[in-house]
Amino acid sequence: MSTGRRLVTLVAASTAALLTALASGPAAFAITVPPPPGDSTTSTVVSHATAASSSGGMLGWQIALIAVGAALVATLITASVDRFAFYRRLAHQSV
Repeated sequence: MSTGRRLVTLVAASTAALLTALASGPAAFAITVPPPPGDSTTSTVVSHATAASSSGGMLGWQIALIAVGAALVATLITASVDRFAFYRRLAHQSV
């Protein structure tokens, strides 16, 4: 694989990881805003964590963390396979 092709692969993998992080960002930073002080219409505020865990769903930040982790793992695997192929080709050329 030529240097240019490796660079394109690295840029593509990095771009995919960045886009995944940006797409999951809004869900990761979602918050529940409590009512203003002195508001007697609501007595309790249910947090995101309580509502999500009682219904059995995953929280937004957990989904974002999994997506970013998967993108990083995919990038590392791609880079490792590329390195392995490069060194294997280099070993065959020197023989």
